[in-house]
Amino acid sequence: MKVAPNLFICLFSLCSMFVVSAQSSCDSLLVAFYDFQGNLHDQSGNGFDGFALGNAVVTDRLEIIGNTSAVLLPTHILQGAQNFSVSCRVRFDHFQTTGDAPINVIINGYSDNNAFVLGYRKLANIIHLTFDGIGTDLPLPFELQEETWYCLVFVRNGGLGSIYMDGISTGVSSPIGPNPVSLDVLLLGQDQGCPAGCFADNQSLAGQLDNLRIFQRVLSAEDALALCGTTVQSASICEGEVLDGHLQSGQFISYSNLIDEACETMHLLDLTVHPVKDTTVSITLCNNELFNGMGEQGTYKLTLQTTNGCDSIVHLRLQKSSLPYFPTAFSPNGDGINDYFGALGEDGDFTVATFKIFDRWGSLCYEGIDLPSGTGPQYGWDGTLKGKPCEIGVYTWTAVVEFSCGRSVVFGGEITLTR
Repeated sequence: MKVAPNLFICLFSLCSMFVVSAQSSCDSLLVAFYDFQGNLHDQSGNGFDGFALGNAVVTDRLEIIGNTSAVLLPTHILQGAQNFSVSCRVRFDHFQTTGDAPINVIINGYSDNNAFVLGYRKLANIIHLTFDGIGTDLPLPFELQEETWYCLVFVRNGGLGSIYMDGISTGVSSPIGPNPVSLDVLLLGQDQGCPAGCFADNQSLAGQLDNLRIFQRVLSAEDALALCGTTVQSASICEGEVLDGHLQSGQFISYSNLIDEACETMHLLDLTVHPVKDTTVSITLCNNELFNGMGEQGTYKLTLQTTNGCDSIVHLRLQKSSLPYFPTAFSPNGDGINDYFGALGEDGDFTVATFKIFDRWGSLCYEGIDLPSGTGPQYGWDGTLKGKPCEIGVYTWTAVVEFSCGRSVVFGGEITLTR
């Protein structure tokens, strides 16, 4: 999870201090409260339940996708209000930056002249307000980023509008008109551009909302700061483990109250679940060699730990290189039986890197390079020298054998040539 560089990290002692300074519940004169815990119910007790339009998704937050989803709220929430405030957690998964008047709309109260619009314009990094058809732009103290949670508080005090972002005031209050609110429609996540409900592609929230509150009072700076208490936790677990009830990777939101009637602190849990690795490893051992104390051929199941501390299941197949066998006599007479002299053994266990044969005077009669094991013209000596049969007798030989386990061994001995 990305966290805003200016995101207020709320420690327990610090949060308590803010609550004391506020001297009242953050929910005083609360008109509507939506915690989006799988539904659109108004948790204030006033019965202002919302209604999903299109494919709005409600899990532990509200997600507005494209221009085909929104949430319809009862207009009575704000109808006739003079002073009011709106607070919410908001995350923009995609910034609107193209087309005519691009804006990520958070809330829109529609009348014939767009009575109320609150949204973010990325290109100018401002919160845009429209009230009674008059547009106002409020610059932010830091630039917002995609896929990052922010706490937004809007306050209308008389004819002035002001914004707090993550508990920080923009430092500017702008005139937005003194008239009471008059609405035909109240929406979350879209700017309604016509009586029939026209939504523009580049004016959708394209993001997520959580803990939306609407007040019929002016929130103070202390209220805004208390509403925006946030802690962030990045954690990782292994597959099969559970953290705070979560088994899968994801970003999870929870809230807690520090003292009675205090505004809750938002906890953002960015959880990564590392899978258990299941691998098969084949190892060939040289003669008398061990692997982790094991020397016999077979398949073994090992449980090791990866660098992130999670289990790694390894199916280990051990096999051993067989030693080559060199005959002590051969009869290269063309009868198809024992006509060649070379190393015998399991195919693929070894390669004869160099194979040299000498007569009794020490003269080189044969030299082979990179010979496999077996019997045939490609495996060793056929008993000739320069195309002529060699004399019957005893010859000496040396061989450098490279095993599949990676070891090289020198062998040597005598071979008797008969006819």
